[in-house]
Amino acid sequence: RLAYASFLLNAVSFAIGSSYVGFGAAIAGVVASTAGLGAATDPQAVGHAVTMVYLFCWVPFGLAAVFMFRFIRFALPRPAPAPSFTD
Repeated sequence: RLAYASFLLNAVSFAIGSSYVGFGAAIAGVVASTAGLGAATDPQAVGHAVTMVYLFCWVPFGLAAVFMFRFIRFALPRPAPAPSFTD
């Protein structure tokens, strides 16, 4: 019974991972087409489209960094204010 559950979990995680790869490839195709790759055979046009795809790949990392710093600000305790020793 445990082996079946493990097999099922592995199959589901593989299916989800495959769908992420598929969506990533589809998005890369859309970005390349938008950047002008359509029917281009000129090396400069192809280079521009590939550069746009690579730049677009940085978007998830940038969003992850923004959310990471935002959540760290909420997760870390704030230091207590220093006591004032005025007379």
